[in-house]
Amino acid sequence: PEKKKREQQEKARASIKPGDPVVLKSGIYGTVTDVSQTGANDVWHITDDNGTETLIPAIPDVVSSVDVENGIVLITPLKGLFSDED
Repeated sequence: PEKKKREQQEKARASIKPGDPVVLKSGIYGTVTDVSQTGANDVWHITDDNGTETLIPAIPDVVSSVDVENGIVLITPLKGLFSDED
């Protein structure tokens, strides 16, 4: 069961493409503008309304869920991931 769940999560993360919105619990953060494929995991380039780009690792600790049908990503950023955090 755990392996199947991991495979489903991997498929969902792999479906993300430029233009998909990225949402925090507090609301929309920005939009996926690019996806870099690294050896270990993908890195999503997220651009906010001010044009600031943040690189997000597409790992389970950050990606809370992916709504594949609607192309929406819910993330829980790691501490220090965003420059506007306290």
